Amino acid sequence: MIRPAILAAVLAALASPAVPGTAGAQPARGARARPARATPARPAAARARSRQELRRDLLARRGSFVRSGTSGWVPASKMAGRIGEDGGIRMRAHGKARLITVYVPEVRGGVKGFRVVRLQGIARGALDRARAGDLIARVEAAYGTAVANMVAIHLDKPAAGELHARAVREIESSGSADDLVGTGRRGVAATLAGRDRWTRYQTPEDYERDLEGSLQPAARSVTTRRTADGLAVVRLSDFTPDVAGAIASELLARRPRGVVIDLRGNRGGLVSEARRLLELFAADRRVLLIERSRMGGKETVERWRAGRPGPLAGMPLVVLVDGNSASASEMLTAGLKDAGAARVVGARTFGKGLQQVAGEVEDGGAIYVTFGSLEGPRTRWHGRGITPAVGERALAARGRRALAAGRDRDVAAGPKGKDAVLAGALDELRGMIR
Repeated sequence: MIRPAILAAVLAALASPAVPGTAGAQPARGARARPARATPARPAAARARSRQELRRDLLARRGSFVRSGTSGWVPASKMAGRIGEDGGIRMRAHGKARLITVYVPEVRGGVKGFRVVRLQGIARGALDRARAGDLIARVEAAYGTAVANMVAIHLDKPAAGELHARAVREIESSGSADDLVGTGRRGVAATLAGRDRWTRYQTPEDYERDLEGSLQPAARSVTTRRTADGLAVVRLSDFTPDVAGAIASELLARRPRGVVIDLRGNRGGLVSEARRLLELFAADRRVLLIERSRMGGKETVERWRAGRPGPLAGMPLVVLVDGNSASASEMLTAGLKDAGAARVVGARTFGKGLQQVAGEVEDGGAIYVTFGSLEGPRTRWHGRGITPAVGERALAARGRRALAAGRDRDVAAGPKGKDAVLAGALDELRGMIR
């Protein structure tokens, strides 16, 4: 049961239309005082009815958030230095009362400002300000950064008002007002959700775990095996820093007769490393990649090509892929395929041709925003994948015959036994060399 004293404090705060921090402001000495914008006062009966309805909502929904009836509008000049032009969020605690205020950009009478949406909830206990105060401020800043980045760089060109509306709906559906920081982070996540499956918010814990994986040394991402007749199998599990350099060093030190690049299960990583690998095998300066991007509200199209022929140009090359080969893996595969530099074999790839920028935000987490799309000169793979020239079943059949004949048993050995698909890819490479 919510104490009447707490409800009275909540309702008193909600009944005031003033924006926190602006009450009692006086004009500077000597400045002409502007008359306040006239707003029709609500009758006392209507205000009382609004408070009663809010009280019923709070009692019925207990710890969840309820939208207050005191939403208003404030000019942007009043919030200068506190709220960015794309709007933002403020989270406050008064005893057990929790107040979340969302500022949505809105122009009225030619004046830029914010529509103010207030959401109120009752927590079971008071907030520990010593622990939560600084973190709340950082979550508020992260929310503003997420909205601003979405408006400026996402390919869908979302409007700030639409993003705020999504966040308000998510906060209202929060089951408890106890965790103000967690609720604020739900608002951050909601501004990023729903555009595509890769635009998202990551908590500090998830971001740190992913960052450790993406920065693993090249030696953990690349393994090379060689056959008795001078072929190389390069297994690339992730596009992590300097994998292109590691592959180049290995292949140039002992130049093979041909190479199988195994990208099965490789979900992508650094696009810059995929570009460097394309440069290794590029035969000339033809276009290898088309990148469409949006930054700072401006859209650009870049047709990327290698600066000069690569040191491994002309080497017989097979790229082995499967349904988990995605993003940078597909970029490398399409670029080599469209340039006529490689034969693609295996299974249809995943089909992700969107590019994200990841950035740390003030609360210690990160936001990933889709800002660009990738495609080859002739191959568009987003949403459809890349279809190999030789399928997985045909490769497996050929590989089983090769293994039965005693070829490539060491190279094709794996944790699940002999890899017949890889043995079939080696058989395909030999057919290209003959």
